[in-house]
Amino acid sequence: MTRRYCLWIGLSVVVGIGAGLIAGRFGRNEAIPEPVVEPPSTVAAPEIELPPEPPLPAGAVARLGTALFQGSANHLVFASDGKSFFTSSWSGAKEIDLSTGRVVRAYSAPPLLGDSLERWVTPDGKFLIEKETAMAWTEEPVHSKLRIREWPGGKLLQETSVPSGSLKLSPDGTVVAAAGVGGRGYFSDPAVFVCKLPHGRCKTVRLRSENRSLVTAAFRPMTGEVLIVDREYGEDLSYANARLRRWDFGAEPPVEIGAFSFPGNEAGTRLAVSADGRWLAAVADVDASERRPGRLPKLLIVQDTRLQIWDINRGERIAHPELGHERLWHLSFLPDGSILTVGSADGNGIVRVRETPDWRQTIGWLVPNWQAGLSAVSPDGQTLILSTQSGHIRRFDIPSAREYPSRPTHSVPVNEITFADDGTVVTWAKELNWRKDVPVSTESLAWDPATGRPREMPAGMRKPDAGPKYENPPPERAHVVREPAGRYTAAVWGHWDQPQTVAVWDNASGRQLWQAEFPRGVYPMGFSPGARHLFLNNRALVAVETASGREDFRWDLVGRGIVTRNGLSTCSVWTVPGGEQLLVRTYFDGLRLVDARSGTLRHKLDPHAREPLAFSSVGRLVAATLSSESGTIAVWNVATGELRKTFVTDHGRVSALAFDASGRWLVSGGYDGTALVWDATTK
Repeated sequence: MTRRYCLWIGLSVVVGIGAGLIAGRFGRNEAIPEPVVEPPSTVAAPEIELPPEPPLPAGAVARLGTALFQGSANHLVFASDGKSFFTSSWSGAKEIDLSTGRVVRAYSAPPLLGDSLERWVTPDGKFLIEKETAMAWTEEPVHSKLRIREWPGGKLLQETSVPSGSLKLSPDGTVVAAAGVGGRGYFSDPAVFVCKLPHGRCKTVRLRSENRSLVTAAFRPMTGEVLIVDREYGEDLSYANARLRRWDFGAEPPVEIGAFSFPGNEAGTRLAVSADGRWLAAVADVDASERRPGRLPKLLIVQDTRLQIWDINRGERIAHPELGHERLWHLSFLPDGSILTVGSADGNGIVRVRETPDWRQTIGWLVPNWQAGLSAVSPDGQTLILSTQSGHIRRFDIPSAREYPSRPTHSVPVNEITFADDGTVVTWAKELNWRKDVPVSTESLAWDPATGRPREMPAGMRKPDAGPKYENPPPERAHVVREPAGRYTAAVWGHWDQPQTVAVWDNASGRQLWQAEFPRGVYPMGFSPGARHLFLNNRALVAVETASGREDFRWDLVGRGIVTRNGLSTCSVWTVPGGEQLLVRTYFDGLRLVDARSGTLRHKLDPHAREPLAFSSVGRLVAATLSSESGTIAVWNVATGELRKTFVTDHGRVSALAFDASGRWLVSGGYDGTALVWDATTK
């Protein structure tokens, strides 16, 4: 396979994934029906008292939001007894008590070097499964390592190479299977790997199918079978002839015992098997790409809007009900044989339960402000947990379709912190459109900074992004910078190797203040806190007046010894309140304080410091994070460069910082959707 063909394959997969995320809007000939939400049962969800919050981190005064049921995760798994559940992510894994929301046990993982990582805790709570992959869309080998560790100690028990692709755990957590590729390129060496935990015999079957790629796999309870979906790719990157293959891995050697084909160009990408092993539920991806003779296709992979129910033994599709979701995120069988689906539409989650024999919906409800995330069902089929983007867990009683009570907190990371005149702290959590970097929804909560209790929103508080339509708006691909106080917006656009355009708008009126061309390689750095200057990185520090666009001064930062040549391309600059100093930050050099009049270096603060950062109102203190993932905040005296305070948060990752008007209180916002109040002045 040539490198060029492999590159197009890689592009097709990336485009297909992105297209699948907007599948509910394009590629269909029929309109999506309005979700039918059945009234909830009259049976109330079990009443529970909200447990007390965990202790605050050392030095924190109050917590804004809740630390309970927080677990940033790429997988959710219930424990076998249903009393707790496990969350796992790149940073490690946690066990959380279902009744109290507190972390019972935790494992902090060492850094991993692979391009992707999957991690599970087995339901019996004994083992931690990791799959680390170094992907390559060329003829270079594709590597995946499966590691089995003790939980929660992390001791490595076993490591072996496995196919790069889908990794599944059996329902009881005793068997792990990997289905995918194990050689060079995207189609090469398709194989299935099955291993008994922790030290059982591992078996690998190489399928050796020409131009076929494995899609996913599932375990069939009561039989020992592994179900595998694969499909055929054509020269024009189309796929068709998807089939489900049944393999008996209890036999020696493993043997294929049956197969059936999906209709048309559909391929089941999400599978669930009933507890008795009879029924298969599947949701298919459909190739809706536009193919043009002699040209590369316009690739579009969409998700089917119907649920497929198959009789596995007969290989017969017996039902095809409408899903009613724009996108499906969870599919499973409940212990009573009914099917639970969790999807999203119009910015909300939709939960549906369908029962045999006709697979019609019997329960359904909306989950406000939940578009995509993780989910898991308790072993008894009574409790559903959903994870939001920030890792906050929401709990639902399935029979009554009711949500358990919880304390106020944000469902997405805190992006901005503001203070009202009466001292009320307002936290803003914005969910961004990943294509345009603009907010699609904004949450705001008001808090008493001394107690952490919710308050009424102060009158006159406006969303940070509220404003009129812009005159002569920038193109979609422009790089946009917004002034922290919300008064101005700047944008730069144009090819990096040609002259580029910079423009500034007044947010109150939407009027464009100015537009000008600059030599190639212009990057916006940010506004000064007083918004007098817009700083540009144009192989030097360029300060232009925000109101007029007139260049005020230009400094060679490398020649002055302020930053290294490697750091210049990542340079950002702020004016310290008072106007006497500039704060310069680069990825390679950290924070530097520079005299605003002479351009000479005054202090080097920390090589690992980076945004978010904040100044006290009189410019005496500056706070910043020490590395993006550590959750540690440092506070320096601006005049002397002295390190005054270090705070270790439990956010996991800090997303916003702000001082109050007095400069005493520092508030940190986290990716966990909470905020913490700190005393920044006392020793």
